[in-house]
Amino acid sequence: MQPFGKIPNHPEGKKYIAVEVTNIGNKKTTITHLIGFHYKSLFRKIKRKKDKSFIVVPPALLPPPLPHMIEPGERWLGGIEQTSELEEMSRNGYLYCGIYQSCGKTPILQRVVIHKNPE
Repeated sequence: MQPFGKIPNHPEGKKYIAVEVTNIGNKKTTITHLIGFHYKSLFRKIKRKKDKSFIVVPPALLPPPLPHMIEPGERWLGGIEQTSELEEMSRNGYLYCGIYQSCGKTPILQRVVIHKNPE
């Protein structure tokens, strides 16, 4: 996603991967980390052999900061700056972004596919 309109203190032309988390449980939880994993092949993904893992520091313009508690039914919106490195990981393998949260031991992940913009 690319922001529409002028955002104060924000360089123009930057793109972001939008992240939305909704608490569908019946108790509050805390989102502790925004993370990413890259697998070079589907076989490595199935075997859970990460080629790269990273913690994302959300840009200052995308509050609220982590950790962040959400009540049942609430949602948290965040973002990851879409860098050329993430675009490369998405096009050459399997890029996953997700969260760690206080009510679970494993991350909640979603695959990210970044298509090349037509010139």
